[in-house]
Amino acid sequence: MAVVHGVIELSERRLRLLSAEPASGSADAQLIHHEVDLAEGLDSLPEVLDGLVESGLLTPGRWLLALSGDQVSAHRLTSPLKDPRKVRLTLEFELENALPFRSDEVVVAHQLRRLDDGTEILAVATSRRRLETILSAL
Repeated sequence: MAVVHGVIELSERRLRLLSAEPASGSADAQLIHHEVDLAEGLDSLPEVLDGLVESGLLTPGRWLLALSGDQVSAHRLTSPLKDPRKVRLTLEFELENALPFRSDEVVVAHQLRRLDDGTEILAVATSRRRLETILSAL
């Protein structure tokens, strides 16, 4: 399994880096936290990332990206259906009224858990445009 270098937490207004660097001559790690404001929202993300790379704070490695609560919409639903395939087919309709975006403008990740009387659905959604902006900047 690849080692994770750190976490990038991203919101509409700021980017936070959290990483652990090995301390010289010790088995302990030094925790590094750095925060940068996104003056123009996600539009300023490419410039901010370039600055972090140039400063050496954002180095090659495996990073986890976490979107803050202002970037996603989380929903917990229960479906009377027990067949996971049928639940997946109806998921868009189940979420339609709960989403703050139009269904054709959304990306949804979900987890299903079988219950005695149906299926529990945990769904996390974000806008497709927002996600495309983030991915192209990264």
